[in-house]
Amino acid sequence: MRTLLKILLMLSAVVLTTGATIYFFKTRLGPPQPVEATEAHYNHVAQAVNALGPTLPTDSLHRQFFRVNHLIGFLTDSQLLDSAEIGNLKRQAISRYVPLLNDWCFNVFEGSSWSSTDLATINRQTQWVAKISGPDGKVILDNMEDMQGEKARLKTIGDINKRYKNARSLCSKYKYYSHDSCAETMRQAKEYKNDGYLSNNRGLMERLDTLAARLNRSHFAHLKDRTKHLKQYRYMGSYDEVYKQYQHYREAIDKYQADATNFYGNTSEVRSCLAKLPALRDSLSLYRRNGERYYKDLESSRDSWRDSSSPSGFHFEIIREDH
Repeated sequence: MRTLLKILLMLSAVVLTTGATIYFFKTRLGPPQPVEATEAHYNHVAQAVNALGPTLPTDSLHRQFFRVNHLIGFLTDSQLLDSAEIGNLKRQAISRYVPLLNDWCFNVFEGSSWSSTDLATINRQTQWVAKISGPDGKVILDNMEDMQGEKARLKTIGDINKRYKNARSLCSKYKYYSHDSCAETMRQAKEYKNDGYLSNNRGLMERLDTLAARLNRSHFAHLKDRTKHLKQYRYMGSYDEVYKQYQHYREAIDKYQADATNFYGNTSEVRSCLAKLPALRDSLSLYRRNGERYYKDLESSRDSWRDSSSPSGFHFEIIREDH
């Protein structure tokens, strides 16, 4: 019995060793065998695409879309997806993600406060998704007929974001440069304040409101400074120059009186500035008259000096003799 058991164990060992050797030669040393075609990689990405849905929190939605694109890119580089699969998966991802992205962006714009983080995400995601291309190098969204409405919404979002940046930049232009520049600045400010989306942003509207007050103060300070400048008539070289400057500054005051309320609003500060214009005009007239008298006196002094310096009472005559 014991001998029989030993024989059976030895036979089992021989069978196992022989089978392992045959498997090794067949799978490792034998010729390559064809691999059964499957859609495992495609299905894996499709499952990630299907996870893009309205139930995802916003941050998770953006991360999931990034994950899908990363998977497609990795499998493409590894040559595990063909061109048709790549294009199909990208179209599916875009068709699910873009409407949700657009809805979220407009929801941000309808709020009264737009965070810098949300605006950065809007700018980044909308620009990225609008440029995603297929295997042929063409922008996928351009060739999706059923997504043209969403493409138009993406463009509107980009335009809103651009106008918002321009409006923020405009709020820094509170220094007077010229009457025309003031007119253009306030025209743009009114346009932004009447914008259907920008007007929702309470902080931006407050900055645009203070822009008018700050620009008005700078404008009026410029008029006061120019009036004081005419006081330096002694250094202007001639009364013609004094009068030229006087006319220029007087015209600037008249323009302010005509346009200040329209530019900056009918506020108490604007009305106070308007009430001070007669005093500025009086000062200009005074400096002009002083300048006129100064240059007349200066010219008279020069004439007197020339008269007193000319030779008189002497006569020289040279007589030439002929030889």
